[in-house]
Amino acid sequence: AATKADAGELLQRLNPSQLSVVRAALARRCTLVQGPAGSGKTRTACFLLAAAVRMRQQRDGGAGGVLAAAASNVAADELLEGLLAAGVCAVRVGEPASGR
Repeated sequence: AATKADAGELLQRLNPSQLSVVRAALARRCTLVQGPAGSGKTRTACFLLAAAVRMRQQRDGGAGGVLAAAASNVAADELLEGLLAAGVCAVRVGEPASGR
């Protein structure tokens, strides 16, 4: 079962390249995270989304949200799992991947 992780714990899970992506992405309005299988795209995207939600909540006094999209049902399921593990209230739209 997924547990709620704090920002410090999540930061420790990112490598220097992933941290660089997160820093750059937080300064932009739209970001695409791409790379080969196993490169940590989901981990990076989940941390980035969790950070963006927290920043919006602090700025807007508790309100705020972000939109994430994935190219496949499996990728959307993995994003949802990662966001929930990071303590982000998340909603997934569409059909879950079969067999999961």
